[in-house]
Amino acid sequence: MAINCSKKDDEHVGNKKKDEGNEYLFELATFLAVSASGCMDEPPSYGSLRLIEALSKLIDLPKHVSCLSEDKFLKGIKNDIDEKSSLILSNMEEFNGFIDELVSRFVIELKERQKRLS
Repeated sequence: MAINCSKKDDEHVGNKKKDEGNEYLFELATFLAVSASGCMDEPPSYGSLRLIEALSKLIDLPKHVSCLSEDKFLKGIKNDIDEKSSLILSNMEEFNGFIDELVSRFVIELKERQKRLS
């Protein structure tokens, strides 16, 4: 699925928003590359933490790209990630449950969105 950012969108917000979006994309790509490297030497559970941190950053993309709009469902996911990701340091069982809950919420939302599109 391609995102259509037309030249008209760029003209509307100017190059500043476009540059900001490009820099944010670079920041996200850098985070993922460094995370991949870090996962080599870290405990396996840290890979899950790094992935949900990347998800949180990805959900912020509409703040930096004018042709994307904020998604209410994803914003709720981001809030929960930002609130609960530190569980990995204090309670691994709760952290694992949180990850399972996130996946379940995505499955339910995916089914709802598919119904709306049908």
